[in-house]
Amino acid sequence: AFFLHRMVLLGLFAAPVEAWRGEMHHVGVFTGPEDLASVPASDRVWISSAERTGKDDILENTGIWSLVERNGIWIAVKMPIDGPDDFHPHGISAIESEGNIYLFAVNHRKDGTHSIEKFIVEGDYLWHQITYTDTLLRAPDDIVAVSANELYVSNEGN
Repeated sequence: AFFLHRMVLLGLFAAPVEAWRGEMHHVGVFTGPEDLASVPASDRVWISSAERTGKDDILENTGIWSLVERNGIWIAVKMPIDGPDDFHPHGISAIESEGNIYLFAVNHRKDGTHSIEKFIVEGDYLWHQITYTDTLLRAPDDIVAVSANELYVSNEGN
């Protein structure tokens, strides 16, 4: 009886509630999307994408994409970067600070090492600021920026 009472209190037998009534848009232009980030000050959503199947013919999908609405149509634009050549993003996070938008990305390099890359976002372009490395980045998965110079990182399996 106690167990059944707790299940009822926790809502196990409650009817599902439909909470979202928005529209969905399909933007199927690339493979390997990993994470999404946005900030209230921007009309864009950034998507990290990395080809991890070993198929070299679709490595052009690897990078950061900007999802933006133009003339009522949602499109994804691959963002050029001035950053590292060996860039394979996974988790990303964005934050606005002092009039700039910063995007942080977990980078899984081809040699098996990992880093966090920091960029300034300007339109559809990413300006690389700094690369963070540390022995504690064993298998970084996701990140959350809390300021322009501070973030949290999760290590997969740790």
